Amino acid sequence: MRIKKVSSETLKPYEIDVMNWSANGKLTMKRSIDFAYNPKSRPGQPIGVYVEPHQVTLRYRWSYDGVFDWTDERYPVALAWRANKEGHWLPWFKCPGPWCNRRTRYLYGGTKFRCHECYSLSFGPDVFFDL
Repeated sequence: MRIKKVSSETLKPYEIDVMNWSANGKLTMKRSIDFAYNPKSRPGQPIGVYVEPHQVTLRYRWSYDGVFDWTDERYPVALAWRANKEGHWLPWFKCPGPWCNRRTRYLYGGTKFRCHECYSLSFGPDVFFDL
């Protein structure tokens, strides 16, 4: 699993890639995925992902200071399946941001996972971390 670091003025989120999950066989139904997510350069916080036919459920914890007042998050992210030119079905996240519902390959994490447009991200040099 690869997580790509992107930059923003106030937020340093990380992205999750639904196409990568699909290519690596991790989107099989009724399966749980766990991977380390490293917000704010702290030791990796695990994210649990439960896969269902038309959604994934994200489970993780976050804190503003990384020490106190941890918040548990658990919420569904809808999946949209579209056929490509070759007839293969490809998954897309549907952004869980309020009033968004945009189809996107990547979701970016902060306190919540949202699409590029919801976080108004500006991209700098690409930095990848292999997990």
